[in-house]
This record gives sequence, C-alpha cells and structure tokens, in this order.
Amino acid sequence: MRKELSKLALVATAWAMTAVLASAQFVQQPGLNNPVRPGFGAPAAALDNVAATRDARVSSNVRAGYNNVGYGGVGYSPWGPFMVQNPYGAAMSGLADLTQAQGQYLNDWQHSRIINQQVEQQKIQTRYQMMQLRQYERSLQPSLEELREQERQRELRRALNDPPFTEILSGGALNNLLKDIQRMSSMGVNGPSVPVDPDVLKHINLTSSTGGNIGAFKNGGKIRWPLSLTTSLFERSRTNIERLIQQVIKEAESPGGVQSASVRELSDAVKGLESSIDTQSSSMGLQDLIQAKRTVRELSDAVTAIQNPDSSNYLNNKWAAQGQTVGDMVNFMTKQGLLFAAAVSGDETYYRVLHQAMVTYTLGAKQASAQR
Repeated sequence: MRKELSKLALVATAWAMTAVLASAQFVQQPGLNNPVRPGFGAPAAALDNVAATRDARVSSNVRAGYNNVGYGGVGYSPWGPFMVQNPYGAAMSGLADLTQAQGQYLNDWQHSRIINQQVEQQKIQTRYQMMQLRQYERSLQPSLEELREQERQRELRRALNDPPFTEILSGGALNNLLKDIQRMSSMGVNGPSVPVDPDVLKHINLTSSTGGNIGAFKNGGKIRWPLSLTTSLFERSRTNIERLIQQVIKEAESPGGVQSASVRELSDAVKGLESSIDTQSSSMGLQDLIQAKRTVRELSDAVTAIQNPDSSNYLNNKWAAQGQTVGDMVNFMTKQGLLFAAAVSGDETYYRVLHQAMVTYTLGAKQASAQR
C-alpha cells in the first residue's frame, strides 16, 4: 500500500509540473473566457497593457480592504467577483492536498493497528478473567477426595446411629464400622476391650475381595429349607441341589479343587429351582415367596464363592470369623483381607449382637482419639 501511495504521489507531482508548464503558455484576461495565445491574434504590446491593467486592479482591491489575492485567491472588481488562479499555486495546492491525504491515511492506518492491538489485549484479559472465574468456582466445589470423605463420614454416622436392620443383615453397616476401626488402628488408635461370644462368630459370614457368600454351604452343606420349599412340589430340586452341594464341597477340599462341570451343574440346578418357584408363585403367599427367593439368592452367592481358588478356606474354617474381642476379630480380618458377607437364614440375631459390639468399640476408640 505504501508503494502504491508513493507511485501516486510521483504521478501527481508530474501532473502538477505539467500543468504549470502548460499554464505558462496562457494568459487569463479579466472578464474574458477565452485565453489568448501569445503571438496569435494580439500584439505583444497589447498583452503587456492587459497585464499591467490587471495588476493595478488587484492592487487597488487589496488597498480597498478586499480579500488578499494570492495563490488561488478571490478578487473583486466593478464587473463582479472573479478568480485569480495562479498556475503555480494550483499545482502546489494539489500536491499539498495529496500529501496531506497520504499522511492522514498513514495516520489512520497506524491508529487502526493500535486499536486492533487493544482489542487483542482485551481478549487476553477476558480469557484471564474467565480462567480466574473458573478457578474461583472450582474452589467453591469440594474435591473428589472431600466428597469421598463426606460419604464415608455419612455412612459411618448411619452405621453408628441405629441403621436399618436390612443394612446390618447385608453386612453394609458392619463393613462401614470395620473400615473406620481399621483406619483408626492404622493411626495407632485402639478402642476398649469389647468381648465377642464365640457362638456369635460362628454365625457371621465373611467373604474375600472376589465376592460371594459361602454361608449357605456351612454346617457341612446342610441347607435350612424354608417351609414353602419343603413341599413335594420342590422335592426333586431339593434332592438334586443337596447332592451337588456335597459333591462340590468334597472337590473343594481335594487338591484338584472344584471342577467347573460340577459348578455348572449346581448353578443350573439352582436356576431350575428358581424357575419352579416362579411357576408356583401364584399359589404361594407373599411371605413364603419372599423366603423362597431369599434361599435361591443365598444358594447363588454360595455357588459364586465356591468358584474361588481359595474356597477351601471357607470350608475348613480358615476364613471363619475369629477372636475373643472386637479388636482381635478386626485384626484377623485385616490380615486375611476379608469383609463381612450378608447373613443367611437363621443368622439375623447374631448380626445385630455383633453390630452393637462394634459400635461400642468404635465410640470408645473415637473417645480415646479425642483425648490424645
């Protein structure tokens, strides 16, 4: 763009100089519209007189107080206003206008660049402010770790303050207390000595990280069938399941472990029992149906647990709850990596007793921690 303007300035200058040279060949007579070429139509002396008369009129106008006549000025005469155009002044005026226009353009162009930079700076400032706003909003929101800690505290309070009986039977409340006791124990905080009846521990079911619940196969695989399933309608299913349970228990205790064919056959037998219950559900009472469904769920959990390569630990009581106090039981479960599994039919009362003992231990440990 600068090169084009420079070229334009050179062209204008050349044009102005050409106009000056061309204008020098003409004389503008006041009151006449036609120029007279020197040497054509009028003698030179007459032209000199005309020029002298014009200069005298211009001087008289100036003395009379009219506007000064300079380059392109306006003069007044008895015949009315007229323009006294000096060719040199016109050329220089045009060149000055062009130069001024070029300077104004360059000034506007630089000013627009400054405005553009100011806009870019404002964009950066806006992005910076948006980043600060996001950081501020994030600072008001709890982190994932804080959310987990809040959830743990909420579950612990629920477990300590008389939770629903179903949460105790599912093992959820006991596991929440177990985790809190383990956390305090890792910090060197222990609770009081709270004894636990060995008979209570016999009815507490434990599980490993692989899941499942072997509780239905305890006591040598003798199933506690509810009354709704002791009828002749389910006799064939009961007999087949009891036979297969004894078979997988023997395999679990053998060096070769449980065979996949036996597990698959037992799983199919449990599914067959569930299908028979669904078929007879219309003739069963609501309570009977609930108990029958619960038995099927317990058998399914036991089938899952028996597939564990270490399933023999369930059957030989290596993974049975042990300890004379709550602290001893927690230490044993921590070393073995065990958790509480759900209660099976007949274990409900024992789970509530153990829950009360663990609550007592936890509260005592928290009191000891507060006194440190």
